Amino acid sequence: MFNAMAWLLHLVTRDAIGYAEYLSGSYLLALLVMLPTTLCAGTTLPLITHALLRQAQDEANIGKVYAANTFGGIVGVLVTMHLLMPVLGLRNAIVIGAAIDLAAGCALFLQAGGARDRRLLWAVGLSMAVVVLIVRVVEFDPLVTASGVYRHGRARLPNSEKSLFHADGKTASIDLVQDYAGSVAILTNGKPDAAIEMAAGKPASEDEVTMVLAAVVPLAMRPQAHLAANIGMGSGLTTATILGSSRLERVDTIEIEAKMVEAAAGFRPRTDRVYTDPRSHIVIDDAKTYFTAQRQRYDIIVSEPSNPWVNGVAGLFSLEFYDLIKHFITADGVLVQWLQLYEFNAPLMASVANALGQHFAHYVIYQTDDADVLIVASDSADLETLDPYVFTEPVLAGELRRVGIRQPADLRIHHVGNRATLAPLFRSYGAPANSDDYPYLDQHAASARFMQSRFTALLGLTGAPLPLLEMLDPYRG
Repeated sequence: MFNAMAWLLHLVTRDAIGYAEYLSGSYLLALLVMLPTTLCAGTTLPLITHALLRQAQDEANIGKVYAANTFGGIVGVLVTMHLLMPVLGLRNAIVIGAAIDLAAGCALFLQAGGARDRRLLWAVGLSMAVVVLIVRVVEFDPLVTASGVYRHGRARLPNSEKSLFHADGKTASIDLVQDYAGSVAILTNGKPDAAIEMAAGKPASEDEVTMVLAAVVPLAMRPQAHLAANIGMGSGLTTATILGSSRLERVDTIEIEAKMVEAAAGFRPRTDRVYTDPRSHIVIDDAKTYFTAQRQRYDIIVSEPSNPWVNGVAGLFSLEFYDLIKHFITADGVLVQWLQLYEFNAPLMASVANALGQHFAHYVIYQTDDADVLIVASDSADLETLDPYVFTEPVLAGELRRVGIRQPADLRIHHVGNRATLAPLFRSYGAPANSDDYPYLDQHAASARFMQSRFTALLGLTGAPLPLLEMLDPYRG
């Protein structure tokens, strides 16, 4: 199926018509995978009911079958989600489920034919032997599962890349992959979420710039901060950098997938502070659930979600999320969001900005590279002043030098604009504010990914022939 998806993506054009063809082909492939199992599993209960009726069983026995089916469905989900997949992996969880089905089917079939204990035992034993054989023979190639074929039409990563870690967690499959040059990337379901250049003497990756600035910019804006939270583990570099401030008392990292934390240990020793600093606390939980339960207010909250087209991520850019998160930020605190401008377009950016603007009085945007930005939002007016103390902290100064920033002026270069200068631009696109009720981002981000869109207008302002931002924004002037 990976090869089939790769063939499909090479066949279609990256436009609206091609997107419709891609969706149709994707649904067909999913149908080929799921329909036989769904049909057979869905037929089981009606067949059992039919057999009971033929045997003149009463309604009570049929009710017991339905009750057992419901109970088994609930237990099966809980056991698979919380035990089989995290401990044994996706492949073995599927195989175990198939083994139980196969053994039960053989036993019931033989029993219906009048077979007794010995033949039933042989049937069950043979079923288990087949399953063991499958487990021994069939292997999932991690370079295939981590290929992200749905994005690039590549059914397998090159042989020059090395799989360092693969695990199937409760919410996603996590991989750690090293390329031939020494750069290590952490991937969620084949989607790279962060990359660090681990080879000595090599320049920093683009992701390192974003992760370091996501930590340093809010610290420079709020030098008095004592409590910080980071939503999303990623590589761990943002948390490790935040911990470089000696003024902070505690840093909470909230990550929904435990395997992400386990895989991120592969970036050590670069991110050692995340695991060893006594001020660092890693929490495995959904961010909204955690904040609501703890009722703790933070001076800095950094949100590092994956791309908005990833299932479930768009909700972290919604009216409801911004309304919720405000309750857990101090009066002078800031929210920082990493937003990818590749596989993205202008109306989507406008939808995010319009949602953010309804709940935060001020925001500024920092460019980290040619494809990523940081949005810093607060109800406090001062988001322009950057305290130079971050250059006096040894750890922070070292991380900044690593990404080519040696003085406050280098940091200000990344400043694109604020709400006063950029909000009129975003309003001009006519996109509604993204919300859970009207999920504009969720509905349109996938097509932007497929068409490989890129919102270049925003970053183009910094390199315009005329000093537009300098004329509009006193801070830049």
